[in-house]
Amino acid sequence: MKQLLLTCLFSLLFLATLSGQGTIRGKVSDLNGEALIGVVISVPPTAGLGTVTDLNGSYSILIPDSMSHKLLVQFIGYKAQEEQIRVIKGEVILRNFMLRSASDTLHTVEITVKASKSSNTFMEKMKMNSATSIDYISAETMKKTGDANVFTAITRVSGVSTNGAFITVRGIGDRYIKTSINDMRIPTLDPFTNNIKLDMIPASLVDNVIITKTASPELPGDWAGAYINVVTKDYPEKLTISLETSVEYNAQTSFKNVVSTEKSSTDWLGYDNGLRDHPMNNYVPTNFSPTTYDEFVALGLGNYYKTLGVTHSWRPTDQAANTLLALGLVQLGFLDKSQINNPSAIAAANTKYNQSGERGVAFDRMNAAAIAWNKSFPNNWRTKEVKAPLNFSQNISIGNQILLFGKPLGIEAGFRYGSYVRFDPNSTTNRINTIAGPNGSLSTYNTINQQITKETNGWSGLLGLAYRYSSSHSISLLFMPNMTGVNNASNGEYQNNFSQIAEKQFYESRKQFIYQLKSEHYLPAIKMKIEGLASYTAGRSTAPDFKELDVPYVNGVIGVNSDIGALSVDRYYRYLRENIFDSRLNFEIPLPGDAKTNYIRKLKFGGAYQHTDRRQDQYDVNMNSGIGADQIALLEPNSDPFSIQKFTPISAVVSGVNTSILPRYYLINDLPTDHTFGYTDLTAGYLMLDYSLFPKLRISGGARLEQINMYTDAVLYDSLHIPSGDPRRHIDQFLPFNPGQLNELDLLPSISLIYKIKNAESAPFNLRLNFSQTVARPSLRELSSISVQDFELGASVTGNPELKSVHINNYDMRLEFNFPSGENISISGFYKEFKNHIELTYEDGLSGYFWINNPNLSFVKGIELEGRKLLTKHFEFLSNVTFADSHSSFNQALTLNGHSAVDVGTVSHTMFGQAPYVINAILSYRSDRLGLILALCYNIQGPRLVIDGNGVIPDVYELPRNLLDLKITKNLGSHFSLSFKVNNILNAPTIRSFKISGGYPVIYDRFSYGTNYIVSLLYKI
Repeated sequence: MKQLLLTCLFSLLFLATLSGQGTIRGKVSDLNGEALIGVVISVPPTAGLGTVTDLNGSYSILIPDSMSHKLLVQFIGYKAQEEQIRVIKGEVILRNFMLRSASDTLHTVEITVKASKSSNTFMEKMKMNSATSIDYISAETMKKTGDANVFTAITRVSGVSTNGAFITVRGIGDRYIKTSINDMRIPTLDPFTNNIKLDMIPASLVDNVIITKTASPELPGDWAGAYINVVTKDYPEKLTISLETSVEYNAQTSFKNVVSTEKSSTDWLGYDNGLRDHPMNNYVPTNFSPTTYDEFVALGLGNYYKTLGVTHSWRPTDQAANTLLALGLVQLGFLDKSQINNPSAIAAANTKYNQSGERGVAFDRMNAAAIAWNKSFPNNWRTKEVKAPLNFSQNISIGNQILLFGKPLGIEAGFRYGSYVRFDPNSTTNRINTIAGPNGSLSTYNTINQQITKETNGWSGLLGLAYRYSSSHSISLLFMPNMTGVNNASNGEYQNNFSQIAEKQFYESRKQFIYQLKSEHYLPAIKMKIEGLASYTAGRSTAPDFKELDVPYVNGVIGVNSDIGALSVDRYYRYLRENIFDSRLNFEIPLPGDAKTNYIRKLKFGGAYQHTDRRQDQYDVNMNSGIGADQIALLEPNSDPFSIQKFTPISAVVSGVNTSILPRYYLINDLPTDHTFGYTDLTAGYLMLDYSLFPKLRISGGARLEQINMYTDAVLYDSLHIPSGDPRRHIDQFLPFNPGQLNELDLLPSISLIYKIKNAESAPFNLRLNFSQTVARPSLRELSSISVQDFELGASVTGNPELKSVHINNYDMRLEFNFPSGENISISGFYKEFKNHIELTYEDGLSGYFWINNPNLSFVKGIELEGRKLLTKHFEFLSNVTFADSHSSFNQALTLNGHSAVDVGTVSHTMFGQAPYVINAILSYRSDRLGLILALCYNIQGPRLVIDGNGVIPDVYELPRNLLDLKITKNLGSHFSLSFKVNNILNAPTIRSFKISGGYPVIYDRFSYGTNYIVSLLYKI
């Protein structure tokens, strides 16, 4: 009994000791925010209790009891700091230390909790100390505004405007914007743009988004507007669990009947399970013009003719033609053997054969496989109505730091699922037929009133591991899968004095699996930092069975039974595979200087390699009417023209012959040019110096060398080694399908000057000047002559193998004023000039769009103003304003006449996507006592070019819309919070209009998805 009591007593003492243990973690840096490596952290007078900071300046100490201890921070050349800390109940306390040079006068010691990468504090410090001009949006701000994805969040950054699901920065977009995840490139998975759709990245999996606006040698050199880096969530210092559920209501969508399509059982998971897809490799064309030999073989005479040595069709002019015909008629019982040499008897037997119906039997037999293939397509041409549910999203994340073999292992895992329906019951679109007159007035145009729906389902995940296996070495792994499916449907009717319906169905699923490796090392002997980055992304885009129906509609009946072939009723299938391997190796060495100063003096150099491979396949499956189908249509004028029964042969007499006809059949327009591949190899090296000449002046600059090798071609032409210009490459009378190639070496210098007008520690006034030369290369898609049907444009987009790289000179200036209160204001000016600017322009000869180089000089210039103002203790105001102007003019070329271009004048306009002004504002209220946060957000963008008409049709501009959002968040105790958000309070519609004579009199399209009301419940520990 005594032993049991002693055991219990010692157990209680042991548990009490464990419960008293705790951990102190944090980071030590200098006044510039640079991590200090090898700083000694001790707990005197306890011997052996302490540690040193690692290559990230981080430290972690396990405190054995719950008593008060003194934490001493010491580093050679810096003033020591200390703090009295008590850790109780096994908690983790976060403390950051910022050390001053020993020569500085120390007025106060500032020790704060760890500044997370997701906080505005961390990002603002990073912005002040950066050698380049950057802007950012942090997870802290995204939570305040309630932005669900990176695309919505980034539009609040100065200079950012939108074009559909893509962004423009400082008046330029597409190829001039580069996006990465953790500094590693990922594929676009889009045949019409060079940038990625940022709405696929959920805000809940992101710490911050950094928008770099001035070039630096260590960054890729193929951009001009912005280099965007999406930084995924970092592991926390202690256990964190977050679970959030959101439900969204929309008055014009939720629980209403909306236009939709047939959907697969896996649409809710972001991909189609094969319902819309169709195998193309077993296609069998219908034989509408069989020879007599074909018919006789179908009727069972194949082996008979083989015994005669006949294995293929004969020509009517062959000497043995009549004999072979007669022998067949004898075998089928239409001719007596004795009459085999009697021409009159043979002719009579042949007439009897034509009238017997045997030719119809032969047609059915020989086309059995083709008929089965035709009937395998579902009759899903028409849209349908479904009841829309509430929109819904679910976010889950968990992170922690534990010890593995006595070393810290960070873990972060997250998952997000979302399902959304957007619906406009009163959308309008206009399409111009012609323009006439010197002032560009419209002659005719078609108006369509339509309903339009966009259904989005998708999920994203994140799993990150980071292991610091010594104070000088660490390795981290990241896996980030993403799958999104978008189902677009619309139906409408023409309003211009004739009855015709217009229906569209377009589904696309995008899948990206991102794998990343990061390795960091520090060599104390030479004080060198080494960083290795590698990433591989496997990307897939599938767009099966895109249908666009534009047919007559009278008294509720589709009137296309007789002439469907003339209406180009098609099914389009597109498959895109794009994989990217990206890697970098960076070295950093501090340069000799005064150890007692906080000067930044370091040399950086490194290299990069990137490989991209791309494969695109597409099929155009055209529905046609067979011979005699118009006669059937007369008998059944009100029948469904798309019925599966229409693909069944029907007996009929055609030109006196009793045969079979096929009212409907499919024909694949499968050209060699519909199957293309491409690859890119990019090798780069850089050298740069970041050097403080004296306390107020810092220079950062160097050069980057990039070698690019790009190649794309049709798979078949490449496999047959058909040379460029070979007549066999001419797919039509206009353009040959030649390979696209780009092989060049680019030297890209850049230099930045940072002058500290006021060299204050926490509130510096900085002047930044930057000059750089960058490049924007055409994508593999643009270099390929493949023509792809664009769902939004309703036209084809064709590449150009003759495209050249765009070379850009960038000039930037920024004034930054930071105040001790945390307020700030900055003023930026920029000017960029472009040589060989690439334009997407309308080409009448191709009846679609075409990429060209503009040989004239194009430019964009502008001013940005942004600031933060504390109105009261609880109210804060953030705002940014951008004014920009651009100009691009070129000869209206590529109006094809045979093989020559015709110059028909000069076209001038702003650059694609450039808004003359962008205004963002956020007014927020925060009360920690009440546990309440309110944020009111406003955005407006000026009219911007979205479709270049090239003088053939008027240019199309997206007009300004006032966007106002409100979010209210209330803490409910220590772990729960409830938020309510209203998106698009004013229900501002998206309107795109033709620009004619300086105005916007005719709408190109108009849609409004209504106001969204979102309620979210968050649980967090």
